[in-house]
Amino acid sequence: MLDSRGTIILSIFDWGSHTHGHSDMQLASLLAKSGPVLFVNSIGMRAPTRNLGKSLFRRISRKLRSVASAAFRPISDLDLVVFTPVFFPAYSGLLGQLNNKALHAQVSHFSRKLGFVRPVVLVTLPTFANLALSLERSILLYNRSDRHADFKFSNAKLVAAKEDLLFREANAVLYASRSLYDSETGRASGRSVFIGHGVDLERFSPRGPVAAELAAIPSPRVGFFGDLREHAIDFPLLAKVAHAMPNVQFVLGGSQLDDLSALRGLPNIHLLSACPHVEMPARWRGLDVAILPYQITPWTRAIEPIKLNEIAAIGLRAVGTRLPAFAHRGVVIADTVDEFVGAVSEALHPSQQVRPVSGELRSWETIVSQIEELIASLRSECETAV
Repeated sequence: MLDSRGTIILSIFDWGSHTHGHSDMQLASLLAKSGPVLFVNSIGMRAPTRNLGKSLFRRISRKLRSVASAAFRPISDLDLVVFTPVFFPAYSGLLGQLNNKALHAQVSHFSRKLGFVRPVVLVTLPTFANLALSLERSILLYNRSDRHADFKFSNAKLVAAKEDLLFREANAVLYASRSLYDSETGRASGRSVFIGHGVDLERFSPRGPVAAELAAIPSPRVGFFGDLREHAIDFPLLAKVAHAMPNVQFVLGGSQLDDLSALRGLPNIHLLSACPHVEMPARWRGLDVAILPYQITPWTRAIEPIKLNEIAAIGLRAVGTRLPAFAHRGVVIADTVDEFVGAVSEALHPSQQVRPVSGELRSWETIVSQIEELIASLRSECETAV
């Protein structure tokens, strides 16, 4: 159990803008059952640039709305406070130092207000590294959710330096991706711990209603639910596969911040807006097959999407591109358009022995219990050392 010293989560997500299925939100909600939690929304990894196109203005507008929102408690019966600090996107040099001082003042204010005394600091976003190290704390955990320096739009050199700092200074590094964990053996100065991702097994049951917007679409239906981002999803591949399978309906749902014109003109592609995470099981139940058409990049090679567990819990078969995370989960791998078409056709055919996505499924409560046990062990080590 955590005590009243509390937990500060320096997140890569924004509570008001991202789906609450993300790991930071899941961990925050469950850790708050054991003690107070301060959830600090993302400050980003990049400065605004016109290369982002139309999405730049949507991003700026979204973040300004988030900053303008007062601190709030998103779940009435939990001791969980969420806020977006006032910041400017500078992470190094003099401006970076000034930014860190402003962040430190704001986070420390809320920390004192909540009665924290040397809290646990869990940081997911590398650009929070200097802030994390400046805060009075008992334990520092680095939630190694991705290989962020390989993210297409990040300042690779700067982010890599922040990652190295967290690897040196964190008491423990937590991994959700098995392939990333295996590839970084020995990199951390402290402990390296594989925790994986959890899933709400009761909610993501194969038994239950189908989302109305999917029930209205003819079968067979294949689909993907998640952020529809061109740096992650292979839109040209999707368009070619859909064009080659005119009798199959392709359902895509999620935030749409990038240009989807390659998909909009196809009659068998159905674009849905993002939905609250509590409604996601009903969407997955409405599919015959899940598709995972990720881009193959250094960044995506290190990810292990939470949706893998959700798809497995629902009992869906899945076809995806060649990512390490898919190889050990029973996802049928397709390298070309023709292979993707063939694999989807097989997965749709009831006589074929294409198995559902597999793997050990653990609840988020189990994941949090593992983290709490780790914190207790680290505190014991620190007290013994003193």
